[in-house]
Amino acid sequence: LEAFHRALESRGYDLAVYISGTGKEHGMKVLKRLVASMVDGIINFQPDISVEDADQATGPVPTVTFLRPHQDSPAYLNIEAGVATAMAHLWDLGHRRIGFIGGERIKSPEMPRDPQVASYEEFLQTRNAFDLELCIMSEGRFCDGIAHIEALWKSGVTAIAAANDEVAAGVLSWAHGAGIRTPQELSVVGFDDSELAKLVTPTLTSVRFPYQEIADITADAIIGLVNGEPLPPHVIIEPILIERKSTAPAPQR
Repeated sequence: LEAFHRALESRGYDLAVYISGTGKEHGMKVLKRLVASMVDGIINFQPDISVEDADQATGPVPTVTFLRPHQDSPAYLNIEAGVATAMAHLWDLGHRRIGFIGGERIKSPEMPRDPQVASYEEFLQTRNAFDLELCIMSEGRFCDGIAHIEALWKSGVTAIAAANDEVAAGVLSWAHGAGIRTPQELSVVGFDDSELAKLVTPTLTSVRFPYQEIADITADAIIGLVNGEPLPPHVIIEPILIERKSTAPAPQR
């Protein structure tokens, strides 16, 4: 939201945020109410509402849907590629027992399955190394990293891929309290490359989510529609891995 505020303000527009909660039905009602309000355009963030449903609900009001693998969504981050890059980094360091603590990051009609989980599974299945017990889903919070890492550690993992930096920070916190050295005994990779990645000890290797770039592309698209311009071509952004000090060659366990 901060990224969108900067993007729109710099282009002479204000950002008004409407909270719809979860569930398609309530979200559609909110979209329909916005049509009757004083807005120039609408950006749909509601994950339960598809690109087509958002366009249908808002009618003549210019509308774009945020972050979907769909030609009418201005930009999409290749989340699958980001996870695969993180997994390849750990694999190249010799890790073979890699745990995953997911966070139900993004699910939508265009993405019926969490792309992080799908990429994690595919990476290990192609190497005959997938173990269902090492894949744990959570709400994606700091406390979830703490809650789930002990069982994974006891299962013999030498590395953790986390759904986000907050979960990864929870893993690092647990390891410190348990006397497990990171990255010498346990490597950890996050996702987002938030400010938190630079503040934890050791600093966190993380997949960068370019929020501002995506916000700028989306803002340009919705403002273009407001001004009667056609929707620009769909942009797929490839994330990069920012290597810091939380990963190292796999130890013998």
